[in-house]
Amino acid sequence: MRKLVVLALLISSAITIFAEELTREEKRFRSQIESYVKEEGYSPYIDTDETVTFKYQGDLYWISVDEYKKGFYVFMSTSISLEDANIKNALLAADEVQSDWKFLRIHRSSNKKSFLIRVDGYFTTIAQFKDLFSSWIYILSEADKEIQEKCIKMNDNAQSIQRLGIIQAA
Repeated sequence: MRKLVVLALLISSAITIFAEELTREEKRFRSQIESYVKEEGYSPYIDTDETVTFKYQGDLYWISVDEYKKGFYVFMSTSISLEDANIKNALLAADEVQSDWKFLRIHRSSNKKSFLIRVDGYFTTIAQFKDLFSSWIYILSEADKEIQEKCIKMNDNAQSIQRLGIIQAA
């Protein structure tokens, strides 16, 4: 038991050592983002991986900040669960939606149980972020809806084809 506790402490220490700390400037910009999100009526908080997290229409959204040269790359994302989805249809739907929204990126999570839908931009001032914030929420929520609608339509079409095949075979 003692060895297990020591091993757990070593692992947690290693994770802490290798976790990237935000720079002072990243924290400052992230704080400005958090304040703005709060001004817009949301209840943001900083989660364990240093992202601004908030809910919109029941879904979680995350905003992360990475300093680059004289500005910041800001990534805003949400996710869709694939727990009950037909994976083939979900992948096709995500691909179509990503093609429709050129600046949107959709990635399948490493555990393959969700999609991460993401937009990003490069900002040198918080005013630039403020200009895009509401558009980003709209884009992410619409992409989420479109993926779900396309999956439902594909499933309905597949069921119709199956029913037609059953009728023809009988």
